[in-house]
Amino acid sequence: MADTLRKGDIIAHAVSIADIKEEAFKADPKLMDKAYVAFMAAIQDKVAKGNKVRITGFGSWELVHKPARTARNPNTGETVNVAETWKIRFKTSPNFEGLAKEAQQKKAAKP
Repeated sequence: MADTLRKGDIIAHAVSIADIKEEAFKADPKLMDKAYVAFMAAIQDKVAKGNKVRITGFGSWELVHKPARTARNPNTGETVNVAETWKIRFKTSPNFEGLAKEAQQKKAAKP
């Protein structure tokens, strides 16, 4: 199973992918952390306000309303009222899904 990446891991990986020179962080070593926090806060703020946020090649987030409904308890057969809720839906882009599928196929093909 794959490791869970945390904020610091993502920042370190982003720095290595972007080939950012270490000198850029000497003036402000928390620069990437600030950028990461701002990026996530912007997505959270926009989605919470009902906007759809789409990052091409990655995916999209949107707030979805689930109206109140009546459901049935499968154990007792009793009807239950389910309150309305708001959920955040994330949908991956086809490109991202393709990359993930390709990576898993390569991983499975290795002996």
